[in-house]
Amino acid sequence: MRKIIKIACVYQLLLLLICLAGSHVVENFMAWDAKSYLTLATHGYSATGENAVLIVFFPLYPLLLRLVSVFLISPVVSGVVLTATASAIGHVLFFRLSQIFGYSPQASWKSLVLFFCSPIAVYFTLIYSEGVFLCFTMCFLYFLYQKKFGLAVVFGFLATLTRLTGVILVVPYVFYFLRVRPTAFWQNLSKGFLIPFGFSCYLILNWFYFGQPFHYQQVLREHWFKFAQNPLSTYVDHIQSIFHLVPTELTYHFDVYFTLFFPLLVALYCLRVKEKKLPVELIIWSVAQWLVITAQSFWLSNTRYIGLIISVYFMLCELTDKRNFLYGLILGGSTVLAVYGIYLFWGSAWLY
Repeated sequence: MRKIIKIACVYQLLLLLICLAGSHVVENFMAWDAKSYLTLATHGYSATGENAVLIVFFPLYPLLLRLVSVFLISPVVSGVVLTATASAIGHVLFFRLSQIFGYSPQASWKSLVLFFCSPIAVYFTLIYSEGVFLCFTMCFLYFLYQKKFGLAVVFGFLATLTRLTGVILVVPYVFYFLRVRPTAFWQNLSKGFLIPFGFSCYLILNWFYFGQPFHYQQVLREHWFKFAQNPLSTYVDHIQSIFHLVPTELTYHFDVYFTLFFPLLVALYCLRVKEKKLPVELIIWSVAQWLVITAQSFWLSNTRYIGLIISVYFMLCELTDKRNFLYGLILGGSTVLAVYGIYLFWGSAWLY
């Protein structure tokens, strides 16, 4: 355990040093969504003015930024430390979870290396909610499989207060109980329905500031032209338009390609891997996340969301078992995209 903790910390330190190698470091760390999170951490939500649109961001991450900044010299430093620390915890628990699932030490390391070199690696150190959400998600799964259901529910609730997709953690919780049927079945199963309560708190926040619980949907529609849509029809539309993508929109290409490929990956895993180590509830949970990600009027940041579906790395590891060349090819391509993401960060450009 100490070894993986050291490696996770060294990885975070190296990632941070690479990010700091670019010019205009402070400005880069405050770009895009990071600026919104820092504004919320400093001033909170507002019902009027230009900051009223920030209601679309869930409350827990900026609240943690505000709390951590009390002990550190600036909100920017607080954000980087918070994200990096949470990411390191998430990676450690990812490795620990692979051992719980019965992966060999070699397979566990291969899965973790894939995760380290994910195209979204840069987000493990930026002032975004990815690191904290990863930490809460991994804590939820770790305690779930340790049969510490009360703690699992607490971290599921915290994940839901961080991002909308946290609500979907109720899926692996319920399906785990249906598969394992542990002691005190109904009592512990009913606890799982506290997980979506984090989303209820967010709706209450909307109601408190704007008088209607789903005000954030109105903001998304009016300011970003974003609204819920049938995920299957959206998927078909993107298949039809795949040959008409603008060449210069490279990160948009990633969003489209990764989203289109994901169901094929799940299908390959289910059909080709005979002795699956990944629990069935995590496969169902992955598909549920993908459906939520694709249920948008347009695809944006899908790479970032799919990159946090941890089952992807376990599936790829099992699919490439005894296929070292294929594993190396996937790892190499992923690393190139991770480096490209850092390069975009250096230029304060939009990533995913």
